[in-house]
Amino acid sequence: MATVISDAGPLIALAKVDSLFIPRELFSRLRIPEAVWLECRKKAGVDSRRIELAANEGWLEVVSVPNSRPFPVSLGSGEAEAIQLALETDKALLIMDDRLARREDADMDTCIWVVPGSHKWSDARTAEAIAERNRDGFSTRGAEPMPLHAGDVLFHNVRLLHGSPPNVSDKLRRVVYYTFHTVRVEWEHGPFTREYVIAKQKVLRACLRERRTTPYGADEAPFDYRPPPALDKGPLADGETPATFRYPANEYQIA
Repeated sequence: MATVISDAGPLIALAKVDSLFIPRELFSRLRIPEAVWLECRKKAGVDSRRIELAANEGWLEVVSVPNSRPFPVSLGSGEAEAIQLALETDKALLIMDDRLARREDADMDTCIWVVPGSHKWSDARTAEAIAERNRDGFSTRGAEPMPLHAGDVLFHNVRLLHGSPPNVSDKLRRVVYYTFHTVRVEWEHGPFTREYVIAKQKVLRACLRERRTTPYGADEAPFDYRPPPALDKGPLADGETPATFRYPANEYQIA
């Protein structure tokens, strides 16, 4: 199993939104060098306290790294120590978000671009921005590049304005893309019709019910799907079976 090492940026970003459970559940254990630890605790606040709590819980381990390798002066001490620790660790997985540290062979022609803060925009402002940026072809105005390399993972709010230009080069662009929309976001903002939300809730409940009847699911503690009452739109009656378990999303896309 790989030893997972992190730079300060991802930890601070996850701590700010109270999501440090993500690396804990994905990797069980995370290592950071002392310089990253100091950077995480530089500014007192709720995010630094959450990172300190992770260290106290034991799954976030702080290690000493002798700085003996030469690195570009553009890198901070945290990035340099994280890279060095990864280089000196067998089967290491390094998590970092510093573009100066990762841009050397970045593919800026086909990478994804994001508009920071756009997940907080209203539906009207988002629609206007999309139309403006697509008017004369793909536009990166006000956007930041997110160059990714093989094995990289990008987490972002589903409402964040993001996109990439058509890939007309001879470079492959392979992506495994998962989206997780809360029922509140889909019900209030789309991108699918409310009929789709209702159908998906019914299908989810039917799948959970079917799983409980299987040999491999009989000994499990069944997942208790209980959305907030105001957003519980797809109840499934006893004995009721959905008309289908496949609802093509493109047929329910809001125009």
